Amino acid sequence: MYLPKEDIYICILSNTKFDRTDEISNYIASILIEKPLKIFTKKEVSSEKLKEYVGIYKLQGDVKRMFEIKLFDNQLILSDAKNPEGDAVLTPSKKDEFLLKAISVSFKFFRDTDGRISGYTAKQDKIYTFKKVK
Repeated sequence: MYLPKEDIYICILSNTKFDRTDEISNYIASILIEKPLKIFTKKEVSSEKLKEYVGIYKLQGDVKRMFEIKLFDNQLILSDAKNPEGDAVLTPSKKDEFLLKAISVSFKFFRDTDGRISGYTAKQDKIYTFKKVK
């Protein structure tokens, strides 16, 4: 990360795909410019809580697309069977809300009358609705 106005350069190296390097570099930068960000720790969202979101979700409407949400190292991973190299981390932002920072998509999960996760909406340019099928 480079902030030319502040003349700050931050470089973080990692040897695993799902490390939180973006979050860490953003946090370090926020401290250096004296505007600290809140960063979620893995303990703030328990693995038990995250398991609620795990499943296969089907896009509603004409286009037949499915995505799987997996749990890996206490992080939710959005996985597309058609593009396994494109797996991405969903970052928690609020209760039942997550961000896919790589492509600026927000996810808002909804629950059925029994309180179980039954789907989500993904908002980018448009809003897409996915129902949990498994």
